[in-house]
Amino acid sequence: EPEAFAKVLILRGMAQFDAGRAVEAIATLEGAVEASAKSTLRIQFDAAFALFVRATYFQSPEETIPGLTRLRQLAARAGDAYALGGLHLAVARIEGLRGHCIDAHRHVEIARHLSAQQTSDALGCSVDLVESSLELVAGNLARSRLVVGDCLRRAELASLSRFKVGALSNFGLVSLFSGNVMLARRSF
Repeated sequence: EPEAFAKVLILRGMAQFDAGRAVEAIATLEGAVEASAKSTLRIQFDAAFALFVRATYFQSPEETIPGLTRLRQLAARAGDAYALGGLHLAVARIEGLRGHCIDAHRHVEIARHLSAQQTSDALGCSVDLVESSLELVAGNLARSRLVVGDCLRRAELASLSRFKVGALSNFGLVSLFSGNVMLARRSF
């Protein structure tokens, strides 16, 4: 089945990336995008989103445009809160990486509003992690701690270990920046 094959490739690519095998991960996720062409819009969006999020670590802002354009097209075609929320989350990441924190916050708020309209704990956790990171960079440690705490609770309830690790990492950074080295060590 094309849809099942695309899902497997998405999961494999994300696991490869998390294991530090970025080159393999990008190639696998590019394969997932190709394989998803015969699947639902949701799977197509998931594949494009997974590739975009990981590829942007290695791209200049100009190089992200084709991937972002693809996400916009898929989100517009899907027209649901999940895809539109994911799109705004992707834009928030790009704006944050560019140092445009005000624009990034605006897109995070739109993504948060859209994620509240559907039941994806993964999207909600993703929004929390991006917002927590933005608040950390801005020096708003109290807000960052509050948001990452929400993410950690949601990730634990939904058994989303990937987001639990991300939340603990952000919590460790907040603790470190707050001067609590012992708490930071326990988080990592």
